[in-house]
Amino acid sequence: MVTGSDKILCLWDLETGTVLKKMEGHNIEVWALAVSRDGQMIASGDTNGEIIAWHGETGESLTQHIKGHSNAIISLDFSPDGTVLATSGSWEEMTQFWYWDTLTWQQVGHPWEGHTGFINTIVIHPAGTLVASASDDNHVRLWRLSDQHTIAIFQHSSSLQCLTFSADGKHILSGGDDNKISEWAAKGVNAKASFHC
Repeated sequence: MVTGSDKILCLWDLETGTVLKKMEGHNIEVWALAVSRDGQMIASGDTNGEIIAWHGETGESLTQHIKGHSNAIISLDFSPDGTVLATSGSWEEMTQFWYWDTLTWQQVGHPWEGHTGFINTIVIHPAGTLVASASDDNHVRLWRLSDQHTIAIFQHSSSLQCLTFSADGKHILSGGDDNKISEWAAKGVNAKASFHC
């Protein structure tokens, strides 16, 4: 398990509860973390818009500071094979996100645009073919990773704060300021259900 506190990340042994490694490198608070599905890579994003990639077992840095956004990075997610990292930033980049090739650590393509409010969360589909984003504009957008096209837009009843795909990838779950969780069919455009929290 990895956690972030202020500028330091800690790699933990879950059996003993001890810190295996303190990962230092950020100059300011870390706001976002992602671990590749095979556990071999960790990405952290800070309030300066910088990304650092770390080795998942040793905690050693794999990159120097990478300027990902001009302001805070608020969400990160790896593709299932670990070759893509999606990042979203805040403030002037509030309506766009990027994706990165993790072999070269270069941005791929142009910023993804479409939301009209802050993007609070981005997640990559379990198959690695789609990306979903949740925004303060009350929308979940479903994008095709290969060409960055929006293929569906779902309307939530309030500003969205969290988002995930179901394990089988057939549904998107979103949660917002209205204390509701909505479930969407990943290929459809209508909510299947809403739950009050």
